[in-house]
Amino acid sequence: MWCLLAVVLAVGVATSLLLRGGSPGASAGPSRSATRAAAGDALAPPGASEPRVPAPVEGAMGVPMQVGVDVVTVLSANTDAGRPPRSDRTAALDRVVSVRVRYHDAGREPVLVAPTDWLVTDSERALYAAATGRRTTDLRQQVLAAGRTVQGTIEFDVRSSATGLRLQLDSDDGLDVAIVPLS
Repeated sequence: MWCLLAVVLAVGVATSLLLRGGSPGASAGPSRSATRAAAGDALAPPGASEPRVPAPVEGAMGVPMQVGVDVVTVLSANTDAGRPPRSDRTAALDRVVSVRVRYHDAGREPVLVAPTDWLVTDSERALYAAATGRRTTDLRQQVLAAGRTVQGTIEFDVRSSATGLRLQLDSDDGLDVAIVPLS
């Protein structure tokens, strides 16, 4: 009886491996043709291509950009707006970059506006996050109603030696990205 059970089990394993394109010595992991799936996503059928992520929107100062359902405009930038407050200052981050941006919700649903969706990058690919706790950073996280517009200032602390500064907007889902050169 045990011999019959062992044979049935061995035949089942061999059949399963052969149907998946493997061999008895092959790894039991997913095949190379299976598309990598994020948590909660369904696996694409073998041979299917990866979903395409849109290219970043390359913008310019003062020019409106369509980013998802938002129309975003970088109104102005000061790449040498002084020194950070003493409480925020470090030896490395000793210069303030200040930008003024405008959001317009061109969709039919409210959207989230957040200064933390913005970063400054430099030519060495360093990332600088928004300094959100300051009075001078007046763009607050808020829900923007459809058809409405809001604008405000966001500050970033950067290295004084940083060059090639670019302002980058990343949506929460990572699919909508806009980049505007600052220097």
